[in-house]
Amino acid sequence: MQGLPSGTSGKLEEIPFTSGALLPIFTSKDAESGTYPITITGTQGATQRSSTVQLTIGGQETPFPSAPATIPGLIQAENFDNGGNYVGYFNLDTTDQGNAPSYRAPATVGVEETGDTGGGFDVGFTKEGEWLRYTVNVTQAGIYDLQARVASSGPGGYYHVSFDGQNATGNLFVPQTNAFQTYTTMVSPSFQLQPGQHVMQVTLDGNGPTGGMGNFNWFSVVPPTPSAAFGGTPAPIPGLVQAENFDTGGKGVGYWNGATTNAGGANYRPGETVSIETSTDTGGGFDVGSTNPGDWLNYSVNIASAGTYTLHVRVASDVGGGVFHLAVDGQRVTPAISVPQTNGWQTWQTLDVPNVQLPQAAHTLQLIMDTGGFFNTVGNFNWFSID
Repeated sequence: MQGLPSGTSGKLEEIPFTSGALLPIFTSKDAESGTYPITITGTQGATQRSSTVQLTIGGQETPFPSAPATIPGLIQAENFDNGGNYVGYFNLDTTDQGNAPSYRAPATVGVEETGDTGGGFDVGFTKEGEWLRYTVNVTQAGIYDLQARVASSGPGGYYHVSFDGQNATGNLFVPQTNAFQTYTTMVSPSFQLQPGQHVMQVTLDGNGPTGGMGNFNWFSVVPPTPSAAFGGTPAPIPGLVQAENFDTGGKGVGYWNGATTNAGGANYRPGETVSIETSTDTGGGFDVGSTNPGDWLNYSVNIASAGTYTLHVRVASDVGGGVFHLAVDGQRVTPAISVPQTNGWQTWQTLDVPNVQLPQAAHTLQLIMDTGGFFNTVGNFNWFSID
């Protein structure tokens, strides 16, 4: 093997029970960034063959433009960390596909001028498997949510945001805004952060029907705006909570989804975009349907005492449903819960989830949609009870 640059080491290793080999290469901080041709030569009898591959070493990861971004605060999508491909970002393109390549030259991320309010740049031409990293400084421990300014001409893709490798937001789904420069602000489920310096990574998990993820203008990591109990009084726990009685405060406060109107047809919560429909389940009333990954609903509750409870959730799905969970004050309190196929959107089944640990007193309970089933829908929800 020839061509390994200074500051790197590696050797070919045979893969057991196969005729193949691996070439693990290790780098130190002394390795200089760049692309190096590595030639590997093999001999069998009188026959000799060689192959040349390209080894790319990125630079040291440092914040752009100079200091870590402050949280709580706003982070421009185009201000990803320095270090190049595989370090501050990972991108599948070989050149910047945007119209503003000079802003982050020689990065291959698609940076373009944005038509959003405030001007500046955005990151577009995004693809499944790509990621962007941002060095941040969290000034205070607490509950946060991520607000992302996104745009997509059709239904976008899936992404998530992690801190130091820990998934904080769960799956998020870029909604259709009808144009790549028509933006909306989506709000993630709540999560908790500890103070200090961290690395925030935006990972693009899966392309949407448009073949891409969507455009990203900025991210804001801030404490959530408090929501208020529907009807004025927090729901008592133990007790039953109707799904349609999510907190007041509006979109981004009492709930978030990617819809622009209530597709359910019931005018129970005028002005809200949650899909509320008339339920034919025992007891009548309403249910919440058309749920998608990244959607969430807040419920102000008053828990009588700390302890172990059992959760019961009334669900329906004509096809194989998705996965959801519950969190309290930004911390997960249930495992992932799958919605079964009940063979009808109004054919209901009660799911029982034991061993739910809850704290005492007033808290915000959040019903979070994780992944979609067929039609990208998690399922219909009539009520949940905790006893």
